[in-house]
Amino acid sequence: MKGLVDYTSSSDNDSEEELNRDIKKHIKETPSSENKNIISGKGVKRKAKDIDKYDTETETGSVLTPKVKTKKLPPLPLEFLELYQDERRKNYTKHIEDPLSHQGRTRAKPHVEGNWATHVYMEVVIPEDFKSLLRKMKSCAQNAARETSFKFFENDMISSVDSQKIVNDSKLHISLSRPLFLKYFQIEKFWENLRKGFENKKRFSLSFSEISHFTNDDKTRSFLALEVGGGVNELKILLEHVNKVAKDFRQNEFYENPRFHASVLWSLGDKPIYESLRDTVINSGFEDIIRDYVFIINKMVCKIGNKTFFVELL
Repeated sequence: MKGLVDYTSSSDNDSEEELNRDIKKHIKETPSSENKNIISGKGVKRKAKDIDKYDTETETGSVLTPKVKTKKLPPLPLEFLELYQDERRKNYTKHIEDPLSHQGRTRAKPHVEGNWATHVYMEVVIPEDFKSLLRKMKSCAQNAARETSFKFFENDMISSVDSQKIVNDSKLHISLSRPLFLKYFQIEKFWENLRKGFENKKRFSLSFSEISHFTNDDKTRSFLALEVGGGVNELKILLEHVNKVAKDFRQNEFYENPRFHASVLWSLGDKPIYESLRDTVINSGFEDIIRDYVFIINKMVCKIGNKTFFVELL
């Protein structure tokens, strides 16, 4: 006997089609919030808005692949980029110490990645005739150095202070801080605190009383400098504020008994500028001439990296 085959009757098909029509009609007429519990033949129907969360036309062709929107990083602030004016220093993580690029000078403190060298000073604008006087003083010191066989940098010659460029510039600097080293995130707050202490300060007159010699802390350089006479009291008041800000940022304060000065010549190595060389310059009459000049101090300058900030005094 042939096996029997069970076929679905037409009445069963009609019943199933009628049920599907009822479900679709109910979903259409019922708010989506009430459709959670409508049951299909195999489980809970997924809400349309849930499916819309996924991209149905992705490269993978999967409805479960979420859309990922990528955003470009914002550009670095201009203030940050300006700290790297020198092309070689744009990537400071690859810093290379090269004394030859700084006329043989070496750092008093080794370079540390992420530290920004900072210096606070008062600016002294000098007239052309004073610049001429400094050139003559330099020549006098160079001649004296050769006669006494001092070995100085640049073919046994005393060099003008490169950082101040007195031969080509019209400004001298009177330091109000030691070398400070800030982290990048400290720069804005440091400058804000420093600036506030100078905003209401008045400009004042300053004069130099004598020619002196100084040596830096690690004895790698010596200087011939013009030591301040008139204006010392005003500088001490300004120094109090600079020291307070430096201390707040855990930086070294300035020297306990400061001798404010503007360096004009320097020498490298173990043959420093001795008193005898200073005396030669003094005996040539330069000190008496320098005492006759009076300068107006009207600007505080703060250098952080290659960025320069300043405040004009009232």
